[in-house]
Amino acid sequence: MQDGLCTAIQVPLTVSRLTNGLWEPLKELAKIGNINCKSDLQVGVRMLETGVWGAYYNVKTNLGDVTNEDFKKKVSEEIEGAVKIAQENCAAILKILEERKA
Repeated sequence: MQDGLCTAIQVPLTVSRLTNGLWEPLKELAKIGNINCKSDLQVGVRMLETGVWGAYYNVKTNLGDVTNEDFKKKVSEEIEGAVKIAQENCAAILKILEERKA
């Protein structure tokens, strides 16, 4: 059971890692992309942030049943850091887009 939980946790954890790897290209797109697509990018970055939140809640739910305290601590720190990265980058991209002239 414990091995299964630890394996299951890896899926949303990987989602958060992959998602957080998209922020830099999206920042560049926000700076130079077609301004007529502004709202599409605004919605997209909110959805990515929400995806990381979904991963967070899934990980936290499954961690409740894990007995390996070292694993719990490591994963909890990683997923909390992932949410922080997502929030900061989402806000930064939205700011770039708001400051662009049409």
